[in-house]
Amino acid sequence: MANERTAGRMSGVIGRGRLAAVLVALALVGCGGAAGATRAQGTPAEGASPVAAAPTLPLLRALADGSEPFAAHVDAARGVLFVEVFTDPSGEDPRIDANGEVRVAERLCGAALATRLERVVSDLHVRFESGDEEAVVCEGDTCRHHAAMEYDSDGVLVFRAGTDGAPVLDRVVRTEGGPVSEEWRASAQRWADERVAALSSGACAP
Repeated sequence: MANERTAGRMSGVIGRGRLAAVLVALALVGCGGAAGATRAQGTPAEGASPVAAAPTLPLLRALADGSEPFAAHVDAARGVLFVEVFTDPSGEDPRIDANGEVRVAERLCGAALATRLERVVSDLHVRFESGDEEAVVCEGDTCRHHAAMEYDSDGVLVFRAGTDGAPVLDRVVRTEGGPVSEEWRASAQRWADERVAALSSGACAP
């Protein structure tokens, strides 16, 4: 399918070693181990209040090149909500609906989350390597990137403050950003917003 083929080409920039590292780090975060992999799960010093730190481009660059572990910016107990809407002209995706679209909304945890984070890292890496200074922009708690090519998707990464104030990835919303109509784009965004509202309070199974 075209959208998945595009994602596959992008994911080639991430090695198996990095995915394995994310899996191990996420597991350690969930168990309360590994210094440096628990920042998002840390407890503030006694008498201190967490101060929200907004995501920044330097942080996203570090996540993209692997110098900053993504596990430090994930709440293993809540996971991350992923919402995606795209068309599948090939009709190969088993999730395709009668309109030729794939609409997915799910909260991912554990190994499934680590695998999907690999794609997030790949998306960011491609944008930063493009040389376009506006390929990724951050404002407040939200960072955005546009589709890099046909059948690729616009991406929105929304963060929230972890227990120690460090930005923690809350959700990722991807909607097709290629040659689609404004009407389709608006419909996809409405559906994505509805799913975010419905699933925003979810958590991972203990």
